[in-house]
Amino acid sequence: MNNRDIEMTEQDLIKLGFKKRYVTSHESGYDKDWFYYTYDFTKYLSLTSNDNFDAETKGWYVEFLGGEGVKFTAFTELEQLINIIEKAEKYD
Repeated sequence: MNNRDIEMTEQDLIKLGFKKRYVTSHESGYDKDWFYYTYDFTKYLSLTSNDNFDAETKGWYVEFLGGEGVKFTAFTELEQLINIIEKAEKYD
């Protein structure tokens, strides 16, 4: 097993096509600006990462938006999941 199976990096999220979302301190009410990543399959199905401050201590992970409790932390597993969902038939 290699590190790509164990932990995910910010560069991995970018490689997979995640979009960086910035949040200013003014918007959030926190002391600092921060960011996270999203991957939108459809308007109803998205993946979202933890934020950059959380990632400093816990590493990067991804969850389904609104689906807390299932975390993806390994690049290869997340890549496979994205490929499977992208190949699925989509409808509005």
